[in-house]
Amino acid sequence: MTLYLLDTDTCSYITQNYSARLQQKFESVRDFERAISAVTDAETLIGIHKNRPESRRLRLIGSFLQNIEVLPWTADVASIYAQLIERLRPAPIGIHDTMIAAHAIALDATLVANNTRHYNRIGPPLRLENWLE
Repeated sequence: MTLYLLDTDTCSYITQNYSARLQQKFESVRDFERAISAVTDAETLIGIHKNRPESRRLRLIGSFLQNIEVLPWTADVASIYAQLIERLRPAPIGIHDTMIAAHAIALDATLVANNTRHYNRIGPPLRLENWLE
C-alpha cells in the first residue's frame, strides 16, 4: 500500500476543482491511502483565517479538512527535518516545504505536490508525484 501525503498546494487545487485529472486521481486513491501533514493543516487554517469565513471556497476547504486524516508531526519527523535543513544549506526551500518533505520521508509516503521545483532539490529518499501533470 502506498500512502500519499498531499501538499498544501494540492489540497488547494482539489478544493478548487482545478483539474479533472487531479480530481480523478484523488478519487481513485482510497481514503486510508491519502492524508495530510499537520503542517499542511496549519498552512490551510492560516489561509482560512486570512479570508472571509463565510466564503464558499473556505467552506469547501473546511469540509475537505474534516474528511482527510491529519498526521501528527513527531520527533522522528523533526530529526529528518533537521537533516534536510543541513543538507539544503545554503539555499533552503522554505521551512514549511521542508517540514512537509521530512514528514513524507519519515512516513515512507509519496508526497503529492505541484511545487516540484522545490521538492526535486531534496532528492531520494523523497518520492514525489504531481497529479496535475
